[in-house]
Amino acid sequence: MTKLEAIVPPGRLDDVKRVLSLDWVGGLTVTEVKGATGVAGGRYRGVATPPDLAPLLRIELVVPSPLAPRLLHDLTRWLRTGRADDGLLHAGPVDEVVRLRTGERGEGAL
Repeated sequence: MTKLEAIVPPGRLDDVKRVLSLDWVGGLTVTEVKGATGVAGGRYRGVATPPDLAPLLRIELVVPSPLAPRLLHDLTRWLRTGRADDGLLHAGPVDEVVRLRTGERGEGAL
């Protein structure tokens, strides 16, 4: 299994959901974060942000390892614009997954 994580500007969430709207993608987690993107500061939800921090979304999901390269390719194709605030994608191995409600383990828990 592989964990995919995307750090993207808030306006790109719909693009990520469009790419991930596949039957075999069981779910994802979205967290509001702030990060240094090289973009000047501004306002986010009425609060001034420092020039070095911008509002971003961290999107995480775990998928079967053979499917991870396809998702990375599709996400890169949809999200890459060439601007400094495009974001970041990364993937890493997951040793074990347990669905707490049912006790299922491994890919069956996804």
